[in-house]
Amino acid sequence: MKPFIISIPQKIRKELFGYTSKTSNEVCGVLIGKKVKRRKYLITSVIYDNSPISPSPYRVTRNTKNIFPDVNADVINSKHNEVDYIGDWHSHPNSFSKYSIIDKMTMISMLSDPDYYFLEDIVLMIVKPPNTIRAFLFFRNKNNPIEMMII
Repeated sequence: MKPFIISIPQKIRKELFGYTSKTSNEVCGVLIGKKVKRRKYLITSVIYDNSPISPSPYRVTRNTKNIFPDVNADVINSKHNEVDYIGDWHSHPNSFSKYSIIDKMTMISMLSDPDYYFLEDIVLMIVKPPNTIRAFLFFRNKNNPIEMMII
């Protein structure tokens, strides 16, 4: 089976590692981009949540109200065609670079939320400082995500 691919420009990788290297707490944000082919996604920008809910070394909750204006502005002002929210990212500074059961349940619940019905699938990117990124694709009607190949 052909892999699902996610393209992350070097500039965005540096940006993510910059956010994650500032603290031993988990940090988070959202991914803006688009599906460029049936199995290929492109990240065009990331939004950093500078005021998450209850950050700790092992957990963080995205503050949607805080980042919505930035997401909206980024989508409207993008120089890329047809970009939108495609997923979330967060760091795991003190654990493995794989999604947790809480991460998995959050992604599955988002896909069943009417506010996210415009998505058939959703990307979760885990950033482990100082230099590891892994991405997982969650599908609306499947319980098990697929690890994406990063280019």
